[in-house]
Amino acid sequence: MIMKKIFITLLFVLLFSTVIAQTVSIIPQNGSWKYLDNGSNQGTAWRATTFNDAAWPSGNAELGYGDGGEATVVSYGSNASNRYRTTYFRKAFSVSAPTNYSMFTLGLLRDDGAVIYLNGVEVVRSNMPTGTIDYTKLASSAVSGTNESTFYTFTLNPSSFVAGNNVLAVEIHQAAINSSDLSFNLKLDATSVSATCATPSSLTASSITATTASLSWSSIVGATSYNIQYRVVGASTWTTTTATITSKSLTGLSANNNYEYQVQAVCSVTGAYSATANFTTLTAAGNDALIAANSSWKYLDNGTNQGTAWRATAFNDAAWASGNAELGYGDGGEATVLSYGPSSTAKYITTYFRKSFSVTNPATYTTLALDVVRDDGIVVYINGTEVYRNNMPTSTIAYTTLSTVSVGGADESAWITTILNTSALVLGTNVMAVEIHQQAATSTDISFNARLNASSTVVTPVVTRGAYLQKLTPNGITIRWRTDLPCNSTVQYGTSTAYGNTTSDATLATEHIVTLTGLTPATNYFYSIGTSSQALQGDAKNNFYTAPSIGSTAPIRIWAIGDFGNGSTQQTAVRNAYTTYTGTTPTNLWVWLGDNAYSNGTDLEFQNYVFAQYPDQFKSFPLFPSPGNHDYAGTGYQSTNSLTTNFPYFSIFSVPQNAEAGGVVSNTPKYYSYNYGNIHFISLDSYGALNNSSSPMYQWLNNDLAANSQRWTVVYFHHAPYALGSSNSNTGVELIDMRTNIIPLLESYHVDVVLAGHSHSNERSYLIKGHYGLSTTFTQAMKVSTATNTFTKTPPYDGTIYAVCGTSGQNPGATQSGYPMPCMYFNNNTNNCSLVIDVSGDNLSCKYLASTGTVVDQFSITKSGASKIASTTTKKEADLIHVYSFENTLNVNYFLSENANVKIDLFNALGQKIISFDQIPTYQLKGNYNFEFPLSKKIAKGLYFIIVTVNGKPIVKKAYELK
Repeated sequence: MIMKKIFITLLFVLLFSTVIAQTVSIIPQNGSWKYLDNGSNQGTAWRATTFNDAAWPSGNAELGYGDGGEATVVSYGSNASNRYRTTYFRKAFSVSAPTNYSMFTLGLLRDDGAVIYLNGVEVVRSNMPTGTIDYTKLASSAVSGTNESTFYTFTLNPSSFVAGNNVLAVEIHQAAINSSDLSFNLKLDATSVSATCATPSSLTASSITATTASLSWSSIVGATSYNIQYRVVGASTWTTTTATITSKSLTGLSANNNYEYQVQAVCSVTGAYSATANFTTLTAAGNDALIAANSSWKYLDNGTNQGTAWRATAFNDAAWASGNAELGYGDGGEATVLSYGPSSTAKYITTYFRKSFSVTNPATYTTLALDVVRDDGIVVYINGTEVYRNNMPTSTIAYTTLSTVSVGGADESAWITTILNTSALVLGTNVMAVEIHQQAATSTDISFNARLNASSTVVTPVVTRGAYLQKLTPNGITIRWRTDLPCNSTVQYGTSTAYGNTTSDATLATEHIVTLTGLTPATNYFYSIGTSSQALQGDAKNNFYTAPSIGSTAPIRIWAIGDFGNGSTQQTAVRNAYTTYTGTTPTNLWVWLGDNAYSNGTDLEFQNYVFAQYPDQFKSFPLFPSPGNHDYAGTGYQSTNSLTTNFPYFSIFSVPQNAEAGGVVSNTPKYYSYNYGNIHFISLDSYGALNNSSSPMYQWLNNDLAANSQRWTVVYFHHAPYALGSSNSNTGVELIDMRTNIIPLLESYHVDVVLAGHSHSNERSYLIKGHYGLSTTFTQAMKVSTATNTFTKTPPYDGTIYAVCGTSGQNPGATQSGYPMPCMYFNNNTNNCSLVIDVSGDNLSCKYLASTGTVVDQFSITKSGASKIASTTTKKEADLIHVYSFENTLNVNYFLSENANVKIDLFNALGQKIISFDQIPTYQLKGNYNFEFPLSKKIAKGLYFIIVTVNGKPIVKKAYELK
């Protein structure tokens, strides 16, 4: 029994592990060596690979003296009774691949003792004592007789060598200072091992479709690659392919065929092919209509709460009625008219639909496309799992849940397409369950139709929206796009179309959001969008400029449009006029003033009337939008619905709500702020957010304005506080609230320009302040300047210009009683316009650019006096400083969170230092401080800044009037 086991083992070795050893000379015996024979102390540096031995002499081995057989005689010094104890030797040599060798064998001839270093590390010590070796150390014993010519053998590990250049360093030591001789020689051989490869086993085929299969097998030690051959059983020739890992995906196979395959491992030699294994491809599925349009559906239209059980495959819908699509009421084109209940003012919110369909080969499908007609909202389930929702809130859906959007116009009959994951399908019977929701109980109509198509054709994703640019900063940007198929996301980018940098997201999605970081300020970048395997879009038009550093005074161009997304020829003309006007001047920011997609802000309207209208602009204009009432589908000013974010606008756009681009965190996409150069921008929501003094938006706005230290402040929102075009700011509650609640706050912080739309007109004010009532209450005293077009703002920078531009797509024409408003200098109800704003340092200009290419109005503002000094501390730190002014005394109170050096100074509005309060201690301990500073009578009443400098960081408090 034992002999049988031994025989089997030996047979295995003979079949699979036959070893053929080969010896290669790396350093030959009697080779040439560098040497140093001057008796000096070389320390340890000479052992290193990088040591420069160029000054050392060289000679062939054997090297030494006193034996008579030396090829190179070395010196022992001038005194035969006190010879050098140590002589040094070095040799550089190359090893291309140490891992190709199983071992290295070193042969050493030494008289008397030797220490050998490989690449600076000791590897051999022969006839030498233990412990540290220096140049005075003697060998352990004297060598004589045949030992003087003997080569001693040592084995070195291949891991001690490096691929490429290596260095051996040897020191020979005498046993006594009067020794009569010294000898050194060395040879180095390497043993390579080549072996036949073992044969792969455990061959497995998986993920088999009509045209593809994935093969795998066991790993073979020493294999560098594998050969795979496959063929239809009975065929005379093999198809051969290779792999570097233990799996291979085969493509281009024929459907419904039995294949055989073998695998061969390739080591330093090639092994044998394995035994064959088999798999059978599936029947081709082709392009199959699983559910055709206008099919018959089961439906339930009695207004009952069906909970969740009705979605399941096993649910019994035998009692439900059936009818062909389109199913609904109120549009007149229904094949099956549904019931809305007994009351036309309290119609059923939810109607249910179910349909069974059969799938024979779900694994063969690569694409599953669902198209629906829905009025208003829809949720779709396949086999009990939700696969799609549209115009519905993101929360849990109940039978009383209202659609987020009221569908109207062409959207009522439009087919909406989405791509589903094929994993939703099962072999055999499948069930699609659908619930249609009304936007209101008084809705006049409902519509439903659906079709489901599956394909086994591998389809390349297509970009159907974008690219478009969001959340621009000096060092980053967010790039978004949409594809028709779920796929991963990759952005290539760089300062030329050669790119050179890549950011990816492996998540499969149709809505792609990729953020680039680590960019250089004020730099032109080019980019492409696509998948990890291919670019789907990218040319010279795909480019952007990063924002300049905060506070930069470099020129900035901004394009602002309002009330535009309607697909009209006027919208196109406004776009084309700006394209011609701006020419090669980059557009740094693209600002939207609301009512961006008519009439209900649906995803389809954004697609057709916005994204399709500005293809080149989206690729290169960083966008910062604000919402209007049409983006809320007109669901009601500050209504329960409009106070949510359940609208397409909020899923389509990514805004810097977390202060990614400066400003203060708002934690909502409804309103936000950001910095660009020396401008602070604020986007507000005048429809879907509360705006009284206790509201979150008001409180955030107050904090944001207080923290702002930029030279310019521009605020924009939809509902114009002053307008008498198509909208009336004397009667419109949204407009009145913004004027009476928000405008006083903006003016108290000296906001420079306010942009708005809503009124389909072009109206531009004087530089004004304090006009919060009806249009007839405006007085000349509310004009900060008598100028009409060219304005100068000096400290304290009072006065704001209000510019209304609601004609970037919508036609102007209608006006209200009292038009033009007394506060307005420019009034135009004949042109479609956009706003072109240029800022450079202390100068801001704004032009109303008509669709004809004519500038129909323009104004400019020049600022003089000191700029605000930016705080380098956090808002929290700044809030802990309070300044109170009295008739003759100035009180400053603050809290230090740690020990610090503190300095307090008073500046005037021109930025000139008036007083340094040197009486306070320079170094202060953690705690509360309150200082009273007497004020000289020479200080005039006016505007001043208190700057508290903590550890070199200035904290600027808002200017105060000293009484």
